[in-house]
Amino acid sequence: MNRVLPYLGIDVTHIDNSHDGPTATRIHGRLTRLLPGAHVSPTVPTAHDIELALTLVDKADAVANTWLRVGSPLNPGEITHAVLSNIAVRRGSNNHCVQFGYLFFRNLLIVTTWGGRELSLLKKVIHQETAVQFFQIPAVLAWAVNRGLITKEHAKHINESQFRTYDFGPFAVKWLLDGLHTGHDPLPSEDLPWSEVPSVGCGIVAQIDSHGNVKTTGLDRGQWPKMSEVKDGKHSFIRGSSGLDELRFIELIIKGARAADYYKLSVGQEVPRRVEQNVHLNSRRQS
Repeated sequence: MNRVLPYLGIDVTHIDNSHDGPTATRIHGRLTRLLPGAHVSPTVPTAHDIELALTLVDKADAVANTWLRVGSPLNPGEITHAVLSNIAVRRGSNNHCVQFGYLFFRNLLIVTTWGGRELSLLKKVIHQETAVQFFQIPAVLAWAVNRGLITKEHAKHINESQFRTYDFGPFAVKWLLDGLHTGHDPLPSEDLPWSEVPSVGCGIVAQIDSHGNVKTTGLDRGQWPKMSEVKDGKHSFIRGSSGLDELRFIELIIKGARAADYYKLSVGQEVPRRVEQNVHLNSRRQS
């Protein structure tokens, strides 16, 4: 690492449902302060755990797709990108915080909340290649105090914080990029088996793009056409653009029109099983 700018060349993305200007500015400032030299992107807004789930898959595809190894090789274990993501959906809960976990996938570090379905789509595409760890935050804070990384007063503040994406998340990213999860006295975490990560079926709206195409949680196994093969005006499920490596998620489209508006769909809703021209989502094997 560059001693003056030790995180030079690392791209950091923050994804959050608390994305108002003042909040985004605070988190952006905290990340740039803790990671000098890193490129910290503006906050990516998200409003739903399923929407975040597909965003994490697409981020993995953008920076860690296996095809990128040709012509753009990396050193073993080299981390070039990091994500800090959060969905703070309390819905009446008295718990002032959510659980955080992390995973390394190829050259990407993801630190995220995981109590909802944030990892459900990564589970579909990378569960055989990597593992998830989760933090017991009081144990992490005690470790950090013992290592001289933070003070006792700071640890108390973080433990009592209702804004852990700001107070805890950036420090977790820093300590993991510093490699403090390995070696003697590593950052404490626990295995989170993929079987305990919430799953999602194939028929949920994950995202709606700017053209009104409906991205779903169902994986295409080569059974659906590409958009270029669909005639103008036709309603169809297709092999979508979102996914990882050769695995891509299914989209519902109307060629030349906005499927989301026509079917009155929003993120988190169930995708119609029958579209206007009698194409059935369940007529071909789904995942």
